[in-house]
Amino acid sequence: MKDGKEAPVAKPYISYCLDQYSEAITAVQKAITSYKTRDYSGANTQMTAAMDASYWCEHSFHDLLVLEEDYVMTSPLTKQNDDFFRLSGISLAITNMVITNTVK
Repeated sequence: MKDGKEAPVAKPYISYCLDQYSEAITAVQKAITSYKTRDYSGANTQMTAAMDASYWCEHSFHDLLVLEEDYVMTSPLTKQNDDFFRLSGISLAITNMVITNTVK
């Protein structure tokens, strides 16, 4: 993959990641709407759903390693998956802080 060419076996997994992140975009948009209307629980639910995209995308490549024992490839999206997971976690932490301060 370093030469700019995709391994053909990886294409379905990359497509799967695209689907996961497409759904994550919708979930993030819903989370923003929920947050703006002070539905913090709803915002948390949506951000958790969005956060799952990075996990499942990364996990799909681990499945590839198991299924294709003679083919060794790591996920080309590991950094992006990790970044998205961490940013989603920050969003959840902020929302939880707001919930904690609102309950008082």
